[in-house]
Amino acid sequence: MTKFPGGSVPEDRPEADVAEQQIPVDDAVDATLDIDYLDDRSDADANPADVFEQAIDIPLTEDDRA
Repeated sequence: MTKFPGGSVPEDRPEADVAEQQIPVDDAVDATLDIDYLDDRSDADANPADVFEQAIDIPLTEDDRA
């Protein structure tokens, strides 16, 4: 979870980004890195940090499965 200086959100931040950053991280989640996805996207015209983030596989919790 991101802590903003002074406790207030800067006005130049998109609302969706701020909301996502306020979600607490569950340390018990077994996230894995999809190396095949990174290999497939190695020539992508995208920010490398975004490609790396998209390669992280986080399993659904019991509450999220339908």
